[in-house]
Amino acid sequence: LIQFFNPFGSRGQAGTAHKTSSARPAGTKKRQSRTRRPIQPIRLNRQSFFNALNRAGQYIVRPADRIRMAVSSGSNLSVLVIIIVKGALGGIMLLMSVHQPHLQAILSLNIATINSGWNFGSQIFLFIQGFGIDLAASLLLVLLYYLVLRYVFRHPAGFRQLLCGLSPALLYFSVFMLGGLMTLNGSLFSALLMLAAGFALSTVAQNFAVRQITGFDDNRSFILTGFVLLLYSSVLSVLLN
Repeated sequence: LIQFFNPFGSRGQAGTAHKTSSARPAGTKKRQSRTRRPIQPIRLNRQSFFNALNRAGQYIVRPADRIRMAVSSGSNLSVLVIIIVKGALGGIMLLMSVHQPHLQAILSLNIATINSGWNFGSQIFLFIQGFGIDLAASLLLVLLYYLVLRYVFRHPAGFRQLLCGLSPALLYFSVFMLGGLMTLNGSLFSALLMLAAGFALSTVAQNFAVRQITGFDDNRSFILTGFVLLLYSSVLSVLLN
């Protein structure tokens, strides 16, 4: 009788053991369900690939709409891809330019590096040098727009907004850089003309992007673009020298 009413007796222990035994499988199942989740394999989404191609094609078919889209809702990934591609083209162009006899006087330091030993290490060095010069030139252009807008025109445009808005201009110049690379070995003048045409088209895209960002009229946008490009060519020539 005493044992029957005793809470610490065998009946209480049996009830407690039953509770713990019934509670353990549930917790164990929860932990197993958490730990045994199947790892989903990474699959290439064909629809996203075609969407990316469609967005890339809009730079040619609808350039004005694409620049507006880059200004309003610029993607960091697209800006990063454009800058990396343009820098890679700059590195390849420096590698190909050191073999041109007309450019050896300009690239005297790189020619000395090549003459000291043309190997894989020197090629990597020249590629990194060209990549860094092109990347610095692209960021210098955006920085000059930012400084002129902020301290001359008193416009609160952000650096990231300018970088996203001017990224289509960098892309158009990269396309003509690719054309210049394809014609560099055949004719140096054709490559220079391709670069000049790319710079002209990039200037038009910059003017349109700046007008979308700032809301200036045509006269102020033209003055802003011309003044920034004058500063850009002056500073870039000093740095390259």
